[in-house]
Amino acid sequence: MGKDESFLEWITRVILAVMMNFSVGIIIGCLAFIFSLYELISSYNPSTIAAFLFFVAATSGAISFCLSFILAMYVGVTGAALGIGVVLGSNSSNNRIGRGDDRRRLGRYED
Repeated sequence: MGKDESFLEWITRVILAVMMNFSVGIIIGCLAFIFSLYELISSYNPSTIAAFLFFVAATSGAISFCLSFILAMYVGVTGAALGIGVVLGSNSSNNRIGRGDDRRRLGRYED
């Protein structure tokens, strides 16, 4: 945590770095799977059509899994941040309104 950044900025930077690392890792893993899939298929000596169809099916499954995982990760972090923002926003507005009403009611309101 640097001198000029708050805790909220620091935790946001850390969470974004973790999400980026997971995203890059999943994409690289998916590409490595796709490139090694050819060797796996050719080791069984299937017909050309069966090999092509299996390659297409396995590749589309791998890509859809990776994209779904990355999307779920980003949606989860965004939803958590939104929820925390709503809770903190409602708490801060309730506290300000509550203090102001109490001061007016007790006759101690000062501008």
